[in-house]
Amino acid sequence: MSATLPATAAFDATVGAAPAADLRRLWSAMTTLWSAELPKSYPVSSPDLPVAMDILGEAVHRTGPSGARRVPSAGAIFPYDTLALCRVSIDGDGDDWALFRIEGDAGICTLVPASQAWLRHLVSALPGGRSFDGCYLIVMTRPWLSIRKYGPRGYLYSQLDAAHAAVNITGIALSSRTAVLHIGLPAEAAAALRKDFFPFHEAHSVIQLTGSPERPDGPMVTVRKEAPSLRTEQPYDFEARAWASIVAPLHTAAEAGGRTEPRDATLLRLAGAPPEPELLAEWRALSAARRSAKRFGTEPMSGAQLAATIGALATPLPTAFGNRLAGDRGVSATVIVNDQLDLTPAEHAAITRCARLVRFAAAATSTPSDVTSFVAACMGQAHIGHGQAFVLLHSEPGLATTGDQIRQALFRAGAGAQLLCLAATRDRLAASPIGGFDPAVWARIGQLPSGTELLYLLALGSSVADYGPPRADRAEKATAHGES
Repeated sequence: MSATLPATAAFDATVGAAPAADLRRLWSAMTTLWSAELPKSYPVSSPDLPVAMDILGEAVHRTGPSGARRVPSAGAIFPYDTLALCRVSIDGDGDDWALFRIEGDAGICTLVPASQAWLRHLVSALPGGRSFDGCYLIVMTRPWLSIRKYGPRGYLYSQLDAAHAAVNITGIALSSRTAVLHIGLPAEAAAALRKDFFPFHEAHSVIQLTGSPERPDGPMVTVRKEAPSLRTEQPYDFEARAWASIVAPLHTAAEAGGRTEPRDATLLRLAGAPPEPELLAEWRALSAARRSAKRFGTEPMSGAQLAATIGALATPLPTAFGNRLAGDRGVSATVIVNDQLDLTPAEHAAITRCARLVRFAAAATSTPSDVTSFVAACMGQAHIGHGQAFVLLHSEPGLATTGDQIRQALFRAGAGAQLLCLAATRDRLAASPIGGFDPAVWARIGQLPSGTELLYLLALGSSVADYGPPRADRAEKATAHGES
């Protein structure tokens, strides 16, 4: 006890010696807030905005029958904003462009206070240009929301989470309209959004919609307009520091130029071409029913279930990438299954057309020979011990060459995982996206070449009647994985 007293006294003396000006500044940072003007609400007329709100609600914001949101997110943080850029008529004036932020399961629609000159400049930088006769849905990530909990790994989570959202928005949109998913926005459009209205946000993707089905409730929408933010630069702006140290360096390297042309294509590298699955026709219903498992049942899954779920990786989506990357390494899948799972030749072929197939001994679920346990390799998440198949999404060595290459690989991994989550719902399997895992251990389990970059781990097992409440880890300590 006595040994700790001098240290405590020294610490107290140091704190007591802090200059009065520093203490006043700290106190001001703790206590100062500003009043805000109340938002004003009024109606606007737009044939596109109600449809955009419905698509974003169905794809991202609403909860399904299980109480879970439509897409998974590490820590239930959902570190992104969704925007709609549509033509509208306000107070009977002629149609012109307007930008809206759409959020929440109630579909709160907020008009971004942008001038017509700014909006026309933005539209001219987007695919389609000023003459485009449709609307855009934009996903903007805010990496800080995940970084503040998970440290640098939070940036990876923000990209994967946004990929889940962008792919689900595209699938929902394709059920009623023509849609093209553009990964990354043109540099001019991305810079304008971040500089003028969305500081510390990245422009992740834009879904370009055409066709305007009539809505039975008409084109009128009540929107709100908020006063401009009163936020000013603060010496303790931790989001600015995180951006400067983690996000900004990923945008400084010279990126390859040239946008790719939109085309229907699979988003992962496949070994073959299995029959096209029927995922698109069921997308809306599957999105509503999807949930992340916190536990698995004990009944064995069937080879037919696993083959059908893995086959969803062959789902083509109309996609264009913001940069044509030289030496794009793509993303592939490895499926690790219990050696007691019986697979017919047809089921085996269906899986291996989409992914590598690796077997593990049944007893190895709790004590594999080369690691302590699967559970330990997933940061102690106990339900992993009852998983019957594991899907690794990975890229070849040498991924971290440019920021665009990193973002494109993370998009492909998140996109593939979203397809698997939807297909598992269809095939009555439980799916558990695993954010925290030891990549070196799983690379050994998956028999992957040295240096392979592991991007995503998804556990599959038999479903149970009650999954419990939606998965979230916000109650856990706010540190990165593995820190004490």
